[in-house]
Amino acid sequence: CWNLSHPLQYRAPTCHYYHLKGGASARRLSIDRFESTLARGTQMTKSELDFSKRAIRRKKFYLPISIASVVIGLGLAVFYTWQAVIGQSGNVTTQFVVVILILLSARQNLRQHYYVRIIEKLITQETDS
Repeated sequence: CWNLSHPLQYRAPTCHYYHLKGGASARRLSIDRFESTLARGTQMTKSELDFSKRAIRRKKFYLPISIASVVIGLGLAVFYTWQAVIGQSGNVTTQFVVVILILLSARQNLRQHYYVRIIEKLITQETDS
């Protein structure tokens, strides 16, 4: 997807969908393949099922940890900003990196919570079938 005419020249990626007969795109075709694979009911191995069940048991921890991380990250951002305004701040770069890492951790925990909800639905559908 990258168009580079010179090794040191940067250009934004230009990706195009390949249109197939009937107006379908290659991306849509791969999604249809994935959905048909799910519809066929591929079985999970024992280790995959154990991993999924462990993740489901931990589901209740992901959302509160994510919320706490956002509160702590934003609180530190306000605190560090206040310190910078009154002139008592130390290394601003380090403080900025700490805040960003905390907020990225919150994002990952929220994503984990979302994925576990989806896994839980898939497992209950599999066991109901």
